[in-house]
Amino acid sequence: EEIKKLKLRLEEAQVQAVLYNELCVNAEVGVADACKQCNDLSNDLQQLLNHIEQEKGFKTNESTPELKSWVIRLKHKHRRPKRLPGYVYEGIKTSREPKK
Repeated sequence: EEIKKLKLRLEEAQVQAVLYNELCVNAEVGVADACKQCNDLSNDLQQLLNHIEQEKGFKTNESTPELKSWVIRLKHKHRRPKRLPGYVYEGIKTSREPKK
């Protein structure tokens, strides 16, 4: 009887280990995607700053068509960060709940 209980607990622990591993992998993917987007945004902002510095030489209040189109492209380029699948959030929520 005691051995059956221990085997059952072992199986539960193995299932939890697989779940936690999957949660970690999904979290790593999300973080890597966010870091890549952050780097892309940083590079694009640096390019925008360079364009603005170039435009200062024109001494006008109007933006050049080139800068306007560049800003529009920049706005369309950046997408929202990837959201992890719903089951990942449910798994995290479940793992944080106190055990009964």
